[in-house]
Amino acid sequence: MATPYGPLEAYLQESSTPYGLYGRAAMRSLINGNLSYVSGWLPEGSNAYIQTATATDGVVGYFGGSRILATDYGPASYGVQHNAPSNGTYGRFGWFNGLTQLFYPDGSGWFPLYFGG
Repeated sequence: MATPYGPLEAYLQESSTPYGLYGRAAMRSLINGNLSYVSGWLPEGSNAYIQTATATDGVVGYFGGSRILATDYGPASYGVQHNAPSNGTYGRFGWFNGLTQLFYPDGSGWFPLYFGG
């Protein structure tokens, strides 16, 4: 997304351990690759949530997220919710929870979607 800090994307850093695959969610700069972590290391599942999602504030929009992580609140995926079910022009970062089937925005606000260039 096009933010005041430059283009950012939702990102999942992964690590294979003797206990299985672990991941930590982050925002990643598309300019220099720097990561800003939004979670610690968590056990990783196999799929991602990519679907239309209702947010806790009632907004319904397409959600594209990372692989599922085992959080204290149930299986969840960090990603971006668009401002429409399809063809959105803005997005916001947050978590989609598999138990509640709700998107929880992180509070950073809406940003224009960025598709490279």
